[in-house]
Amino acid sequence: MSRTAIQTIVLLTTITLLVSCGQTETTNETNETTTPAPTPIINEETAETMEENLPENTETDRVMPGEESSTGTVGTEDTNTEVEAGDPNPSATTEIEAPAANEENQTSSTDIKVVRLEQTYTSPAGNDSVAFELSMNGETIEGITVTPLTEHPVSIQRINSFGDIIGTFVTGKKVSELDELDAIGGSSLTTNAFKEAIKSL
Repeated sequence: MSRTAIQTIVLLTTITLLVSCGQTETTNETNETTTPAPTPIINEETAETMEENLPENTETDRVMPGEESSTGTVGTEDTNTEVEAGDPNPSATTEIEAPAANEENQTSSTDIKVVRLEQTYTSPAGNDSVAFELSMNGETIEGITVTPLTEHPVSIQRINSFGDIIGTFVTGKKVSELDELDAIGGSSLTTNAFKEAIKSL
């Protein structure tokens, strides 16, 4: 063989060896990567050691309401909650008392009766007549209306003057309290006729 052929064979052999070594290293690396880690074996001694190293009270006590636990007594929730003032609870009922009626200021219409009194008296014009209608609540006068029953103009004027203001003197008073009336509305004759008429009450 020539020297050149020998060198070519040596070169090819060297290349083949290098390629083989490279494949071997790649296979080893792959095996190292995929090799699973060894599973630790736990025996009874190892388990006891692990239990001793665990912290105490790792479990939560399940305590029913009303029972005692290591942290105290568990209370029960009070469901009977009272409704406070101002609480907008639609189920709450607010009782409102009606104001008491003022018996002194209220008068039942059934207690009122109207009494008509007619009185005749003598005036400068002759005999005159006048009618008094009294709204009475027992012995108390609640209202009065005065009506002339004469045709004399001056007498009618005097009677109307008396009737315009007599109510302010007699309303709310009893008949027995009217003895002091005198010349109401400037008409003494009509005033005296009124005092004479109420004597029959």
